[in-house]
Amino acid sequence: MHQRIHREKCSLKEQQIQEIAATCLYIAGKMEEIYPPNMEYFAKTPEESMTDTQLVNLEKDILQTLNFDLSVPTPNNWLNV
Repeated sequence: MHQRIHREKCSLKEQQIQEIAATCLYIAGKMEEIYPPNMEYFAKTPEESMTDTQLVNLEKDILQTLNFDLSVPTPNNWLNV
């Protein structure tokens, strides 16, 4: 995501960066945790301006930008199969 922002020379407000960061943490939690935190936990930015719907839409945008390629397979992935 950082590469895309840098490549397009986007100027983002601090609030937008916080929303992107919260959404990325939400995605990471869904991938790594057995019991991921609730969406409401991540939607609460310091300004509390992000709704659940906005979080889901931003999650969709991030995943589409990354072509749903979130991790690189390692030998451990194959051994755990």
